[in-house]
Amino acid sequence: MKESKNINSLLKKFKESTKFHSDRIHIVEVEDGWSAKREGEKNEIFTVPTKNIAMDEVMKLPQVKGMVVHPKNGKIEHMEFEK
Repeated sequence: MKESKNINSLLKKFKESTKFHSDRIHIVEVEDGWSAKREGEKNEIFTVPTKNIAMDEVMKLPQVKGMVVHPKNGKIEHMEFEK
């Protein structure tokens, strides 16, 4: 019984850690500039010519608590949370 409780607790923690955060925006370098989309969404919110413009525009969006910038090399370049 105790083992089952531990497994359920671990499963709950795993599910919580893999949730998407719709209040987090990912800025991704694309062919024609930089696109922004909410975490877990397929459709982009916008595409602009530069990373700096994208970051500025994300800061204007309501209910955004963080952004993650992904250049083409795939590495996370910038993370910012809590406006």
